[in-house]
Amino acid sequence: MKTDTASSETSKESIPATGTSTKASKPNSKLIGMIVIILILAAVGAVSAKYLLVDPKKLLTDAIKKTSEAKSASLEARSDNGKFVLSGDLHDDEKKLSQLKVAINDIDNKPDEDITLGLKVNKTDMYVDMSYSNIDKVIGELSTLSYMKTYQLVYPVLKGQKSVHILIPDTKDKTKSTKESPAAGIEKTKKQFEEFGKKLQESVIIRKFDRSTAYKDKNYQRVTIGLDKVKLIAALESLKNMDIDVKVSQINGLIKVVNAVNNWDSDLVEFYVKDGYIAVITLSLPEIPAEALKDGLAESAKDDPSINTIFKNSTDKIESLFKPKVPGQLTKVGSIELSNFNSAPVAVIPTSVVEFDDILANAKVEVLPLVMPYLGQMMGMPQAPSPLMMPKSPTNKMTVPNFQIPNLPEEP
Repeated sequence: MKTDTASSETSKESIPATGTSTKASKPNSKLIGMIVIILILAAVGAVSAKYLLVDPKKLLTDAIKKTSEAKSASLEARSDNGKFVLSGDLHDDEKKLSQLKVAINDIDNKPDEDITLGLKVNKTDMYVDMSYSNIDKVIGELSTLSYMKTYQLVYPVLKGQKSVHILIPDTKDKTKSTKESPAAGIEKTKKQFEEFGKKLQESVIIRKFDRSTAYKDKNYQRVTIGLDKVKLIAALESLKNMDIDVKVSQINGLIKVVNAVNNWDSDLVEFYVKDGYIAVITLSLPEIPAEALKDGLAESAKDDPSINTIFKNSTDKIESLFKPKVPGQLTKVGSIELSNFNSAPVAVIPTSVVEFDDILANAKVEVLPLVMPYLGQMMGMPQAPSPLMMPKSPTNKMTVPNFQIPNLPEEP
């Protein structure tokens, strides 16, 4: 009986009567503390996985892939000294008109020497225009050729009044099938370039990784890379086995230059990543010894007389491009900025054009016979036995234009 009474009393205590209040039981503080700790650790783990434990090489690889797969993008490449600017809007759709503009300022360190070249292109058409700050001087020197149809067609292009329209031929193979179709050849070359890309990727050294850094008032993830010289040379060696129009001597010349540089593992390239895309690239070059550069250029040009002549006349200028401001330090080349991914503007077809085929047809008749002796000389061929003879104008008062082509040094 006592047991029943105890049970009854216990039940009364545990089940409050209707309309009466009871004091809430105290929560287990230890259990709540453990739950809070687990939630904090989970949150920290998620943040770490997303931001702290980032693999910079994977971040860079994924960003390059995403950027290359964009349907369109705008770009601006600028040299460190501001004398060279390349800008434009590029489209993956071959039917859309992409555009590029190249501006070269202060030519030969002359503040008034500027030239701009414009290009608009799609699968079937190309439009070229230009502007040059001293074009009136050039036109003045060519004025004695004004009777030519070629001159009359080119004049408005030189003045920036018209664009040249060039029809792009259909590259589809219309011949009978061969052992290896063009499509198969393209696929083979594509695979070779993919293999070269993998070898080049293996040479990449991650120098620095910044989770958040500012560039022109915006925040980015930044990956800074250098290159492993041995692996870089191995990648360049693989070019010799590819089906590309590059001579082995040219590859050997490049390898000579690469091998002479000891600090490829410096901070050469900075990639700024935003929203998974490569938004900014800054480029620097290591110091290249002058003798190594000369040897490399000589090796690259020895199988091509025309290139050899060009290099012989411009070695000093090429050396100056790679000479650092401070010996032993990197030379900053410039930057590339990318934007408008998948939303770049489409270029507009010019309304006033000159057909390139018309210029070419007239130039073959009027101009080519005049310049052939000099073209032969530049290509390393024997000089023409007679001097350049200009045809007389219809008024019989034709004179040689006020400019000269300098004699090139003879081959040793």
